[in-house]
Amino acid sequence: MNKRIVYSPLYMKSFSCIGSLCEDTCCAGWKITVDQSAYERYEQLPSGQINPLKYIKKIDNNKNPEVFGEFVMDEGLSCPMLDGQQLCSIQLKLGQQYLSNVCAMYPRHTAVIEGTYEIAASVSCPEIARLALLNPSGITFTKYEDRNGNLNDIRKYAVADNSDPLGMEYFQELRAAFIQLLQDRRCSLDERLMKLGLFCDKIQNLMGNGQTDEIKRWLASSPDIWLERIGNNQDDASSLSLPEQLKRLKRLIDIRIIYGVKNKRYLQCLMDALQGIRYTNGELTEDSLNLYIDAYMSFYSCFIREYEYILENYLVNLAFTKLHSILKGKKLFQIYALLAVKYSLVKFHLIGMSGYYKQAMNADHSIRLIQSYTRIIEHCAPYQKSIMKYLKENNLLTVQGMASFVQSPLIDPISEFRMKNNSDD
Repeated sequence: MNKRIVYSPLYMKSFSCIGSLCEDTCCAGWKITVDQSAYERYEQLPSGQINPLKYIKKIDNNKNPEVFGEFVMDEGLSCPMLDGQQLCSIQLKLGQQYLSNVCAMYPRHTAVIEGTYEIAASVSCPEIARLALLNPSGITFTKYEDRNGNLNDIRKYAVADNSDPLGMEYFQELRAAFIQLLQDRRCSLDERLMKLGLFCDKIQNLMGNGQTDEIKRWLASSPDIWLERIGNNQDDASSLSLPEQLKRLKRLIDIRIIYGVKNKRYLQCLMDALQGIRYTNGELTEDSLNLYIDAYMSFYSCFIREYEYILENYLVNLAFTKLHSILKGKKLFQIYALLAVKYSLVKFHLIGMSGYYKQAMNADHSIRLIQSYTRIIEHCAPYQKSIMKYLKENNLLTVQGMASFVQSPLIDPISEFRMKNNSDD
């Protein structure tokens, strides 16, 4: 057996599926695809065995062997292979080797980078959300040799497509710098994201000009040096008013709803957030604005002082996996932009929920939100494309544009709101 070097967040060593105890099963509420190899294994099952094929719809004219078919969900939107204890009958009766790739892999994200196996996981899984997000010390990473063959059960690895060979030369250093900025607790998370935007804008410009040596020199500087460089250039503050910021975030939420949302946990979080600031009739009123400000100042500010590490961990976990796409030609600043928008949307929900739960707002509420929100966002590729389209159409793929999402413009927003309404009249 060839030895395998593994690099992963430390929480992965503690993860195991909790099965029927899970409060938001991964076997319901979304599409479950079947790869061609699994489909062919099912075709070879002898009579008398359970037969998954009668619940699978083959996808015609699909050239992707990973999406050869999909399970037809039952009336409750659950996988028909779930038994009465909410456990997978395929795994129970046939063994894990008969699972389709998507079922065997979830919630893991995998890649092979320069011969090292990287494994992390999505916080759309409730157990991963708890393990990854509820660590006050932050996410740490570990590298180890897989001596016991533990990776053998994970059959499929996403090998990085190195369409940008120059990017591989500094990928690890770039990702380390990106994550270090997110974990710099000398300033608030909003400030860290502002600095990160400037950092990504700088590196993106160097990448666009093919200045590989300059990128390496920049990344080789000590953290304090490049943090100081970034900090000295924060003149790109947002001029967007709070009412406009809230309307923009609500618009992005509405776009996701249009695609269809079946996850009851997320819908409850959304309803709590909108009811908390009485933003339920589609129009932002002065009353809603007042309630938002009160929720922010009276409840969210207390909550975030204690639990800001939860949002930090959420961003770090996203960054660890999403930055792989640089090696497939995606632009660094676009990766950052999606990260910043997702953070801003989570923050909008949490502020509204703080207004709803008031002093009772706690870490469990944030875990429920981030887990369910991740489930409806990260597993809906068309919506993420819609976010990027919205940013491009509104000229927001800039440092200033991202500042308009990340910063909280709470300076006399009521006067601004009244002035805007009077001018509209």
